[in-house]
Amino acid sequence: MTSSGLCVLATGPEIAKLLSLVESKRSISDASAEPGKPSSVLFCSPCKVVAAGYFDAEKKGVHVCENHLGNSKKAITRTLTHELVHAYDDMFGVLNDKPPLDWSSCKSRACSEVRAAALSGDCDYTAEVARGNFSPFNYYNRCVKRRAQLSISMQKACADSAKCDVEEVFEQCLADRRPWTDN
Repeated sequence: MTSSGLCVLATGPEIAKLLSLVESKRSISDASAEPGKPSSVLFCSPCKVVAAGYFDAEKKGVHVCENHLGNSKKAITRTLTHELVHAYDDMFGVLNDKPPLDWSSCKSRACSEVRAAALSGDCDYTAEVARGNFSPFNYYNRCVKRRAQLSISMQKACADSAKCDVEEVFEQCLADRRPWTDN
């Protein structure tokens, strides 16, 4: 983490719970981790990619891009929660698949994007109004689908099937509220 403190601004029970679950699961599966001291999964630094953050499936870490994040506590919290949902999904699985999540599967990736958009607050009323995408009719589901499709379509292998993949997994993955509730 850098000394800028941007990543530290976002605290709260959701981030604490996700970090705790992901770090504890990672330390169990990481033979190099010191007992009682989980491996870090959160990295905050400037990024070349134009994004507020991303989950690196190979390194099993959440990268928060301080140069694209802004300084609103709400935006930082939303980004951290979104990316930590991906880390959680990688460690615990989605769509009844065993972990780690198969990121080459467009359907698994779509499910994680639906969950991240839904559980992070990406689609709260004020965020949608600020984006100019608010409609009083079923705005929440439309937002979750739209944001999941946008993210999936950035992956070359999933670009052509993004809309169908999100539609196919939407109901099941939207209903999956882990870790906030037991499904």
